[in-house]
Amino acid sequence: MASISSHFRKGRINTRLRLWDKAIESYKKSLKLDPYFKEAWFNLGYAYNNQGNSDEAIKALIQAILVKVDYTKAWNLLGAFFLKNHEQDYALISYKCAINLY
Repeated sequence: MASISSHFRKGRINTRLRLWDKAIESYKKSLKLDPYFKEAWFNLGYAYNNQGNSDEAIKALIQAILVKVDYTKAWNLLGAFFLKNHEQDYALISYKCAINLY
């Protein structure tokens, strides 16, 4: 059985290669083994966004923040995703959280 870190590494490699479906699959496998792995949630959100699935990207980033509420990097990227979706109010809240935590 593959480990959490091996699935995560495969996800990162596939992310670098821009193989979004494979990256998403690997991050999901690592999260199945450890649902509190904030970096996997963050990278899953990043991969979903690059795949064009902004709703799933936002959900993944919110999960990362639920795991670690002071995850500044996730708050910042969440703001960017909300802004991209023309949800300025949510983007502003996310950016304010990121700034206050920094």
